[in-house]
Amino acid sequence: GSGIAVQGEHLLNPRTGTPAGRQNRVWAFAPTAAAADALSTAFFVMEDAAIAACCASIPDIGAAVTGADGRLVITGITAPA
Repeated sequence: GSGIAVQGEHLLNPRTGTPAGRQNRVWAFAPTAAAADALSTAFFVMEDAAIAACCASIPDIGAAVTGADGRLVITGITAPA
């Protein structure tokens, strides 16, 4: 997972070099812990639609994003097959 609750705005958008604009938390599901860690950081700087498109294009990954209303939105895989 990635977020700003513990370490503050430490995640930077690589396109701008500024802190990522997301204020909620993001989790990634992947076959390995290393892949999930990398994906959660990438997802944190991506728009929700881009996260959904990424998860749709790669069958064995998924994401969970907390929305502005605090609800959890899950995209891609949600459980082992």
